[in-house]
Amino acid sequence: MVDESDFFRSRSEVRAAYGTFAHSGDDDGSVASEEQSLMMSDEEREARRIKEEKEEEERRKKNWLLNYETRLFLKDQTMWWLALGFFLVTGPGEAYINNLGTIIQTLTPRSYPLYSPPPAGLPSTHVTTVALTSTVARILTGSLSDLFAPPALHFYTSSQTDLAQTNRLTLSRLTFLIPSALLLSIGYLLLATPVTQNHPQLFHVITAFVGVGYGSAFSLVPILISAVWGVENFGTNWGIVAMVPAFGAAVWGLIYSCGYQDAMSPGETQCHGWECYGFWAVG
Repeated sequence: MVDESDFFRSRSEVRAAYGTFAHSGDDDGSVASEEQSLMMSDEEREARRIKEEKEEEERRKKNWLLNYETRLFLKDQTMWWLALGFFLVTGPGEAYINNLGTIIQTLTPRSYPLYSPPPAGLPSTHVTTVALTSTVARILTGSLSDLFAPPALHFYTSSQTDLAQTNRLTLSRLTFLIPSALLLSIGYLLLATPVTQNHPQLFHVITAFVGVGYGSAFSLVPILISAVWGVENFGTNWGIVAMVPAFGAAVWGLIYSCGYQDAMSPGETQCHGWECYGFWAVG
């Protein structure tokens, strides 16, 4: 997997590359090791040499393999498409959750009684809805994707096991990810229509759709990364992709705030009407 020029290098070259110096204790250890080797038989000396070579190979894997896999991960175009889709799903989802309170205010008519509950519901209620739907979506999509995922290929599986696996219904994890993302898109399209402005009670349904899509994305994308690119470097790979939601929240939050500010009437502190969020929801 790893190129010989990067992987199979002598101990002195590795030490020179990192700028380290040999310690006096290393010299003492080498002298003692040479004295012990003189007292060994040829078989023991050969076994010791093989053991040291294996240990050295493991150390080199630890030093170079993860960095090599990270480079392969970053060069893979599929990863960038997955990260882009993750950005388009989680970015608007984060912005929606962060701006729930102001969206509810835009759905409240100006003539509505001041101290009455908003017709679209309290922000705390929608936060609870997002939390519940997101949690349920994570559990269901994660469990179902593992249940129906194509089986991993192993050389030690028996023919009976292979026959049972071929007869079992298998579904790609994208089968669960794409519909979940579509549910989030449907929620935004519903928010972008004038129907929500005329019927603010539908805002609860929109929140549920956003919660399902948001939770499913955070459940399935890490599973996809581990299934496609392996678990050896999963922490680094997922850490790279996990930065996308933060960037998406900043971008979509900025778009929402600019549209909200432009639609606000002069002299008012709150924006009311479809213009406050409509173009952001359509985008």
